[in-house]
Amino acid sequence: FLQHLRVEKDASPHTISNYLGDLWQFTACIWGEGAQAPYPWAEADRFAARKFLVKFQQDGAKPATTNRKLSSLRTFFKFLVRENHVRLNPFAALPAPRRDHRLPQVLTTAQVGELLDAPARWRAGEPANDAYADYAAARDAAMLEVLYSTGMRLNELTQLRESQVDLLSG
Repeated sequence: FLQHLRVEKDASPHTISNYLGDLWQFTACIWGEGAQAPYPWAEADRFAARKFLVKFQQDGAKPATTNRKLSSLRTFFKFLVRENHVRLNPFAALPAPRRDHRLPQVLTTAQVGELLDAPARWRAGEPANDAYADYAAARDAAMLEVLYSTGMRLNELTQLRESQVDLLSG
């Protein structure tokens, strides 16, 4: 499985470490702290898988942590199925815990004003006859205004072409 992660998945050392930690936690949860390899992977069923995930949820783990553990063990058992070590993946059909849907933080009216005024404030600190500073301040002000007015993403703005802009109808 380690070779699979390193070679086929091209996983980072950090990911590999997390996956191995999750596997160790699974074996300790299902077969006990003192369990020794080889583990009876084929005995792990969906009830064992569910028990493992519920334990972390009850211990107060955030949904993102539980989702990572689910992903780790799905990947491991998918590998075991592919290699004919087990018949079924007990983690395959388990639903992932729902993540918290937090509302984004929004700027106050005063903060928006400061943001839109920032290019002009920056320009005021530059030399008077600096053509690049004039250009940069105008460009930055236009970009900030478009981002604020449209709600588009930064990547969308950087990919925007003049032919896509309808100045006539605003």
